[in-house]
Amino acid sequence: MALCPNGHQSATDDYCDQCGAIIGATPTQPPAPPAPPEPEAKAEVPCPGCGAMVEGRFCESCGYDVEAGVPPAAPATVTLELGADRGHWERMVGSGEPAFPAVPAVQTFELAGDRAMLGRVRSGAPVDVELALVSTAADPAVSHHQCEFTHDPATGTWSVRDAGSANGTWINGGDAPLAEGENHLLADGDRILVGAWTCLTVRVATAAAGGPGPAAAGAEVPVPDPAPDGEAPAPAAEPAAEAPAAPPGEPAP
Repeated sequence: MALCPNGHQSATDDYCDQCGAIIGATPTQPPAPPAPPEPEAKAEVPCPGCGAMVEGRFCESCGYDVEAGVPPAAPATVTLELGADRGHWERMVGSGEPAFPAVPAVQTFELAGDRAMLGRVRSGAPVDVELALVSTAADPAVSHHQCEFTHDPATGTWSVRDAGSANGTWINGGDAPLAEGENHLLADGDRILVGAWTCLTVRVATAAAGGPGPAAAGAEVPVPDPAPDGEAPAPAAEPAAEAPAAPPGEPAP
């Protein structure tokens, strides 16, 4: 028996009686597959938004969609409207001091950068927080480092966490303040409650919404509560040292 180059046992010694291959020839190999075509290099084009050269679909500098001709979405503007909340005061104090203000100070802060700390700064002390409550009518139960706001550049969103304050940071009237290390993702209309009566209302607006721009950060506009007939609103006292509010029925520390 002869051995075929392709491995067959053949009764003939000139050609394989199974596949017809020449006995003693070099085994045949399957042809190599053709090489894949080289990908065509995309020509770089200038970004219509920022002028940077773009090779793919999206500009790496500003996010412009070059193929669809769509500019990146405008970042949202997040502002905090400062006011007073009687319900929070009744939960934290109930009666006594610090008394609910007859004329609460109103301020508007715009969140900017990567981080922003909110806190009360005593009169005459250096301002070392980004969002400072410096009014003589400021809530004395707000801590110097009350809560910190953090920006996520990947999503454009902001979150808030308590910064180890004396009375906690409460969200939307929840049953308990934020736990240590807990972050809350801000949404339009959220209410952040701190100190004895302070309420920060979150406003989120984009350029496409066309809404009015925020007031200057720190702008103070006194808004008196309605007083009973014949009574004038009591003036707000200069805050002393930080005063933790005590739950109803318990003495303040």
